[in-house]
Amino acid sequence: MSTQGALRDYVLNIEPGAEQLIQAIGNYFNVIDAAGGRVKVSTSRGDAFDVEEGQGARVRDFESLRVRNESGVTLRVRMLAGTGDFQSVRTTGSVSPKPAGSFVAVGDIAGGGTIPANADRREIIMRAKTDNVGALTVAGLPLEPGDALTLDVTGSVAVSGDAGDILHVAEVV
Repeated sequence: MSTQGALRDYVLNIEPGAEQLIQAIGNYFNVIDAAGGRVKVSTSRGDAFDVEEGQGARVRDFESLRVRNESGVTLRVRMLAGTGDFQSVRTTGSVSPKPAGSFVAVGDIAGGGTIPANADRREIIMRAKTDNVGALTVAGLPLEPGDALTLDVTGSVAVSGDAGDILHVAEVV
């Protein structure tokens, strides 16, 4: 019988300076939540780790874990332990979302030229006019009549084509 991937969720309420024993066989633990405090996790093999919420370790095989509250307040500790692995996508630390961008028309380019560089640009959006005679070339890529192309570049972009063909250009800044 294989126990690969056998993880169990444990919820512990631990007084300051106290510890609790978890009867768990495995090679992995992860403290998902520790109410902002630190705990010491010791394995039956004698390995010991000071961890806070979001931290864990793959360790030598163990038959039990001891979880000790290293803080001065009672902690509600939620953890996973057993054989397997766990990946969290929880965001920690300071997060500053990028503000929404503004859509700004740059203008039309007839035949050929260069879309100027813009260090504040997030994206450049280009569309070949539907009644163009042939393909325009944008940064070395052909753009057929009616086709659109979006690039994530801040540098200048070279455009070439027949004199009457038009490229509509806008950017997100």
